Amino acid sequence: MLTRRKGALPVGSVGAGGASYRREFSAWVLLGFLHVLLWTKFSELRSRSSPHRSALTWVGGHPPISREAKCWCSADSDGDESSTFLRGDAMAPTSQSPQCTPSLAIDAILTSGHDHIWLVERKDTNQYACMGGFVELNESAEEAVLRELEEETGVALTRDEANPKFFGLYSDPRRDNRRPTASIIYVLDIPLSYKPKGGDDAKGVKRVALADIDHLDFFADHLTILLDYRESTKKLFSFGSKEGLCM
Repeated sequence: MLTRRKGALPVGSVGAGGASYRREFSAWVLLGFLHVLLWTKFSELRSRSSPHRSALTWVGGHPPISREAKCWCSADSDGDESSTFLRGDAMAPTSQSPQCTPSLAIDAILTSGHDHIWLVERKDTNQYACMGGFVELNESAEEAVLRELEEETGVALTRDEANPKFFGLYSDPRRDNRRPTASIIYVLDIPLSYKPKGGDDAKGVKRVALADIDHLDFFADHLTILLDYRESTKKLFSFGSKEGLCM
């Protein structure tokens, strides 16, 4: 007959040593969890202070204005289904993963003679700007120019009449305070017989001499665009006068 040794614990019972082991094991698990949590937070803070992160502090417009980088996917970015985008094979809210591409826009330098331009006055910022807007999904950039021209100035021209000429592409992600944009710049001449009037998001249209643009308050990088255009016209007219060309 088997007898229990004096002082021995029944089978299945937990002694002081077992309880101590379990407490120690639980403590190590908790310590490991805290270690992972602290390392995650440390990595996040380090990434924010890294050169790659600091590069996301953008400045832009003309003159430069400091601001934090941000991305925009829709007018509603609070994380619901209307503001989601496809990331790999899963739909992710833009408020959590704002991995959007730049918006495509057009801006037009509306000339009026060789030394004057038409500028729109924006309703939202009360600043001067080139006529322009975003390209819609069902149109080309040239079609967007003609549509925005009619909407913002009331001037309706066919493509042959407007004859928009490509001037440049401005795609610096710092150019627009609202979100990253890439804008195709066109130049088109408005016949002197037309009198543009403000419409849509333009509260007014003003004819301005190129020589007077330096001291006006412009939206985004439009002063930069116009200064580049003015410089190009100076070179063109300078070249034409030297060669005896009639410009």
